[in-house]
Amino acid sequence: AASTDDQTDEEVLLATPSDYDNDATTPENNVQQALNAIAAASTDNQTATQVPVTLAATNYTAATQNVEAHLVGINTAIGNNSISGTTGSIFFANGLGRPSENNNQLFWDNTNNVFGIGTNSPDTSGTIRLHINGTTRSGGFITSDGSSNTPSYRFNSDDDTGMFWGGAADELGFSVGGVEALRIRDEGTTDSELVVNGSIELTEQLLDENGNSGNVDDILTATGTGTEWKEPTVVAMGKANGGNSIKRKGVTIGGSALTDTIRVTFDNPRPDNDYTIQLTVLGDNRIYVKAQTTNYFDITIKENSTGNFVVANWYFTILDF
Repeated sequence: AASTDDQTDEEVLLATPSDYDNDATTPENNVQQALNAIAAASTDNQTATQVPVTLAATNYTAATQNVEAHLVGINTAIGNNSISGTTGSIFFANGLGRPSENNNQLFWDNTNNVFGIGTNSPDTSGTIRLHINGTTRSGGFITSDGSSNTPSYRFNSDDDTGMFWGGAADELGFSVGGVEALRIRDEGTTDSELVVNGSIELTEQLLDENGNSGNVDDILTATGTGTEWKEPTVVAMGKANGGNSIKRKGVTIGGSALTDTIRVTFDNPRPDNDYTIQLTVLGDNRIYVKAQTTNYFDITIKENSTGNFVVANWYFTILDF
């Protein structure tokens, strides 16, 4: 029996006890303990708190340098940065590239399906889908054709007044109170026609094809290619008694019996002295022209029986064409 070795693993002691499983507790003393410790050490059953992390947290905070602490820090950071805002806000990236909002400037009314820019209370009447509180700038707009009753461009407080397509190519209509008041249409490569359905009231000058506004009493005359302000054929007329005017237009009248001359001066000088003078005198008298210039003409009245200068009623008409 003494020559037979029947000791178990637990009975065989280690010459030097050692901590084979690195559990920092009691070292293993016998073969069985050593085998169990080695087997346990080869199995990775560490918890998250036991797994170390060498890199430091940058976008979050970790209480300690292990997996568990880092996961807690990441979860906290995500929760703090979750997106939430005022009802109706439209989110955009701010200067830091992070979600931001400005509810007073960008707003979506999800109940009425209206988008507000510059307002968080957009108009929800009718079929409005976009309400901009402020001016806009665009490279162009394409709108509906519209009509005189419902112009394409109309006003919030007056929706039957505005501008619309004229119903044919190159025509533009304007309506007031649902009635077409004005139409502009193309008449060629450089010409346009303006049609006004009603009277025209001018508070400024009306220019002709030459850019002239004309003079007082001028007549707007067709030239075949446009219009031109011209003086009327009758440029002056009146009635006088000697050198005293009774009724006149376009001239002033004066004279003296001492010189036997009555002078008629034009308000606006004539372009030349080839105008026509028509004279008539009452009584047994004769009347004739003594001088004619672009600024005035002189006449005299003589009694037929004596040939002397006489004061009498006389009439005149001045034609220029």
